[in-house]
Amino acid sequence: MEKLIRKVETEWLNILYEYNHSAFSSKWLPSHDQTHHHRVWIYVKEILYELYLQGYEFSEHRLGQMMIAVFFHDIGLSVTVGENHGRMSRVLCERFLRERYPGMMASNTEMLEAIEHHDDKMHVRKQSVNPGKSSIYSILTAGDDMDAFGAIGVFRYLEIYLLRGISHAELPDRVISNLDTRFHHFDEKFGGLERLKKNQEEKARYTRDFFIRLKKEQADEHYAKTEHGAIPVMNIIERRILKDKKDPGLVAREAGKYSDSKFSKSFFTRFLNELVSGNTMSEYYFT
Repeated sequence: MEKLIRKVETEWLNILYEYNHSAFSSKWLPSHDQTHHHRVWIYVKEILYELYLQGYEFSEHRLGQMMIAVFFHDIGLSVTVGENHGRMSRVLCERFLRERYPGMMASNTEMLEAIEHHDDKMHVRKQSVNPGKSSIYSILTAGDDMDAFGAIGVFRYLEIYLLRGISHAELPDRVISNLDTRFHHFDEKFGGLERLKKNQEEKARYTRDFFIRLKKEQADEHYAKTEHGAIPVMNIIERRILKDKKDPGLVAREAGKYSDSKFSKSFFTRFLNELVSGNTMSEYYFT
């Protein structure tokens, strides 16, 4: 399995990463660009390995489809930050295949459907047949969910929701609702993979606790003054990353310059550790 994945990566990784890099070159969106897609691919590999240990098998062609789906699922955000970006992601993937690999156009309906509907958690319930664990949709959406957990998840939620015009006051409840749906979706399909679940459960709890804290700070001025932390984190991300367009890794390393909050410093330490953990290397995080 490992050799097969490496073979697929040798064929596709550089091509897909560079195509993403080009697509996002005129759109500053570090929470959902090629670096996000790369992290999701790493999560997808974890899922694939776990399924392989349970007896599931994947062909080279199937793994290639998985990888293309991962690297195109959010590429539509380079055009529109709306919740319907999945449709644009599909259009861009179809264009990529038509222009570069026309022979692949006929056999990728499942892959394209997964790209288009990856952000629609009700999509499964609309289908006559529930996609199994090994479907492209199930694996792609679970990998995407996993990147919404932890400190990176906090950053990703803050950036995209603020860009969509969601107010500071609305943010906590909107995020918690979406986060709970994501974890339920992940748990429903892959909760039986105990090692994965244990790690993702802790990360999802961290993200949830952050937004519970943010809501409390917003509602209680005294609490915000004595236990401040979530509000400074939100402000730093909004001002330094969204508005000033500073790379997230640099902002995390310099967080002490922007706030003396212990919580804020702890958050950005964890954020940086998550960015550089494993093989999640990118041009943002090591500049």
